[in-house]
Amino acid sequence: MKEETSAADLVARCVSGDHRAWKELVERHRRLVYSVPMKLGLTPDEAAEVFQDVFESLLRNLEKLQDRDRVASWLYTAARRLSIRRVSSRRRRDRLEKPAEQELARTASKGPSIVERMVRAELHGRVIKSLEALSKRCRDLLWALFFDPAEPDYDTISSRLGIARGSIGPTRARCLKKLRQSLE
Repeated sequence: MKEETSAADLVARCVSGDHRAWKELVERHRRLVYSVPMKLGLTPDEAAEVFQDVFESLLRNLEKLQDRDRVASWLYTAARRLSIRRVSSRRRRDRLEKPAEQELARTASKGPSIVERMVRAELHGRVIKSLEALSKRCRDLLWALFFDPAEPDYDTISSRLGIARGSIGPTRARCLKKLRQSLE
């Protein structure tokens, strides 16, 4: 049974120059970081640029991280700020380049408004922060079930976290209830 490295240990290994730890850190959080700009309506190319900028910034600031266990929150916040800047910059540029009627038609045809996307992104951030406030067991289980890029099956989660396969569902329900209470 291989236990997942804690975020703090992973960051410490990255600070000491362990390239495999950096690769693991990026892989562990890539879906989270990439999802933020996409939810705010950026294009896949813009999201990829935000992704790169966020991890470059993390690399420059690794040694300065106050609470290394909260690296996911740090990444989320950085991705959100960079994405909002890009959205604002794009809107300013579009206003200069297009008449107001065309801008209105473009945003209306794109689905949810920027305000709706920003509200969703804010809620996403609250979920991540509440998730990090849970016990390690709940946090690790929910992370494996909903955020792990490898999308592990119950058998893998069971062996990785030391939870009986038949207990994963009930434990997940209790953890989600705690997460819901934390969000309320």
